[in-house]
Amino acid sequence: MSPEGRTIRLVLAYEGTGYAGWQLQKDRPTVQGAVEAALARLTGEKIRVQAAGRTDSGVHALGQVAGFKTFARLSVREFKEALNSLLPEDIRVVQAAQARPDFHPRYQARRKCYRYHVWPGRRPPLFARRYVWALARRLDPARLQAAMTVLVGEKDFASFQSVGSEVRTTVRTIHRAEIQEQNGLLTFVFEADGFLRHMARALVGTLVGLPEPERLEAIIESRNRAEAGVTAPARGLFLAWVLYPEQERPVFAPGPFDLATVKEFRCAV
Repeated sequence: MSPEGRTIRLVLAYEGTGYAGWQLQKDRPTVQGAVEAALARLTGEKIRVQAAGRTDSGVHALGQVAGFKTFARLSVREFKEALNSLLPEDIRVVQAAQARPDFHPRYQARRKCYRYHVWPGRRPPLFARRYVWALARRLDPARLQAAMTVLVGEKDFASFQSVGSEVRTTVRTIHRAEIQEQNGLLTFVFEADGFLRHMARALVGTLVGLPEPERLEAIIESRNRAEAGVTAPARGLFLAWVLYPEQERPVFAPGPFDLATVKEFRCAV
């Protein structure tokens, strides 16, 4: 074991409803705080856990990636099983693996995928209400999908960044932007090399609020947050997965809206 200890990589799934986001806060529960508390009980060490993305209050995850250093001699299987016995029931370790000593979940991420769920109706299915944005108006998925083609590629997404954010550049590359429709549920999927703060939610809020979705290109070119739409509520957003250079495919947990599950929700209304 190196003088700095071993580096462990976790893939985490969590329901964000009861948390003030990922990042530690002094007087509010956070996912990072819960994971670090469980690690302290397990190892007796004060461990700082880094994540691929600082999901906001109320945002969920299927494949959040986190990393930490430890001197504990537990196997990765023991880490996974023990943490799952110690963590709250709304946080789950999907995978634990040993990583290279220089692994950093945020800076080494190659791609990230966010999914946002919209229910086109005033009242969503009862057991889906924590995971969707219910809109009391009709949406045209085909028209929205056609407009979203302008999002793909390397562009300046300053129009979709929260005011007051501090980043070196607002240029990002979106590799995939699409809408999936299943039994009435609309899911916006964004896959990119990185996201600005609130970017995915601002994109969704803009798309569903535009009387003319074709204006999206002009909004991008304006680089003005005031030209874009509202920031969609946090509850509909999931960090689906994070991909790293050495991986062929990402690791993540099943979401609440697999095809069979959506059908079940629909029938339960």
